[in-house]
Amino acid sequence: MRLINVETMKLEEYFGSQIPRYAILSHCWGSEEVTIQDFTGSHWRQMRGASKIEHSSTICTSNGLKHLWIDTCCIDKTSSAELSESINSMYNWYAKAVKCYAFLEDVEYFKGPESMRGSRWFTRGWTLQELIAPGEVEFFDQHWLSMGKKSHLSALLSDITFIPENILKDPSDIAFCSVARKMSWASYRETTREEDIAYCLLGIFDVNMPLLYGEGARSFTRLQEEVLKDTDDQSLFAWGLLDPNNQDLDSNNQDYFPRQGVLAPHPVKFAMSKDIIPFPSQRGKQPYSMTNKGLRIELLLSEIFDEDRMHSSLWVAMLDCHYEDDFSGIIGIPLEGTRNTFEFLRCSSVIPARNFPVEGIKRLKLQTIFIGKRPSKIGREESVQKFLIRMESARFNNYRMEKLEEDSARWNHENMVLNMTLGLEDELLAWRHGSSTLIFFDRTRNSAFAVTIAIRQRFSSDSRVKTVDIIPKPENITTEKWSGELKRSRRKIDWDATQEKMVQLRQPRHYFADGSPLTVKATIQCTE
Repeated sequence: MRLINVETMKLEEYFGSQIPRYAILSHCWGSEEVTIQDFTGSHWRQMRGASKIEHSSTICTSNGLKHLWIDTCCIDKTSSAELSESINSMYNWYAKAVKCYAFLEDVEYFKGPESMRGSRWFTRGWTLQELIAPGEVEFFDQHWLSMGKKSHLSALLSDITFIPENILKDPSDIAFCSVARKMSWASYRETTREEDIAYCLLGIFDVNMPLLYGEGARSFTRLQEEVLKDTDDQSLFAWGLLDPNNQDLDSNNQDYFPRQGVLAPHPVKFAMSKDIIPFPSQRGKQPYSMTNKGLRIELLLSEIFDEDRMHSSLWVAMLDCHYEDDFSGIIGIPLEGTRNTFEFLRCSSVIPARNFPVEGIKRLKLQTIFIGKRPSKIGREESVQKFLIRMESARFNNYRMEKLEEDSARWNHENMVLNMTLGLEDELLAWRHGSSTLIFFDRTRNSAFAVTIAIRQRFSSDSRVKTVDIIPKPENITTEKWSGELKRSRRKIDWDATQEKMVQLRQPRHYFADGSPLTVKATIQCTE
């Protein structure tokens, strides 16, 4: 651990029990911060960030301390190994500091403590652990005037951050907080780098993991995976909740996503979960774990049928947690069934997670199920279909396929087979459907026809409707104009049509002595 010796203004390195008593700075990064490379040079005092070092060093000296830690200049951020070790150790470093100085550069002393509410310091991800971990935190305004200590401002700080006062007064009490409550503290905080919204919570959850900058949102998934290895607190899955004071679905303007993994994509999903706690531990409860099929867990399941939406594959899984002051309800999360009986996906397109009466679930039985970790891994085969369309004609090889829509399509001229992939979209929440139109041109004859294929599949079912249609180009229109009209129009699909169709295309007599029409036959089949 590197520390600034405030008497010599030099960096010193200590290990283990040799680390002396020290103070630590908490602040929001700005422009021209002094890095370790700058600090070991001779011109760092001319930099804008130097004032933080100088003022906090002065206060450190007045507190009878000789050493100070500041993240900007005590970590060599050019070393990925050192950066990873430092971030994994940072919560403990703040916890072991004799004093923590929180510098609020956008607050003025004369406006009083209430003005702290608008400080950027309370919106940053890293400052969350910097508020909780130290035993003593003293706040300073932009002129380094003391605004007061955490212990004296605990009521105000709790109101700003939603962190209970007892934890602000005694950080060791964080061990008794539910996972959902801890996550909620970070729900409205931000970090400059996307990955840091997970890394800044490592100490809060007392877990360690390697840093992989560039992984994006997956960092938060990895954090949750590490958390579930070390706890049986199912509030980890209690995200996406309605406002507990308003369980009316229509009045809650949430951004619902049709299919999701079992783990939350971002802490903001825990915004309404601050009062969720687990039920007292029960004997005989089966452990849960993440597998290659997703989360393997034992839960009470209740099937839901919504007549208005014609959706028959929705379920609610009851978690072993509840609102802190309400033992009459249990938190349930919405699941969507898949083709495999015991495999589900988290969904919130119809119902979000919410509170359910305990009385209504007594008849339910525990079931061991799998909930997909990522929607792209489970249920993908239900949202994408591959097709083979066989075209039959003795004189078809002069035609060339041109895509009318952006689809994955390959045309084999030799065997006259079209191989394509079609994505399915939700329709009325009861079906998924997809369609595509492709045009075949023979420009030597000014002849063309379009092939439209479509599939409709009931949710979580093998029930499918497939149809193919062949549309000849009218004689009195150019191929370019006809193609443009097809692109602009949304041709209505006849779901009662067959999977095979045959049409005759009229050909100019001078091309064929007998003037016989060209017969085109298309047959559609799905590849499994």
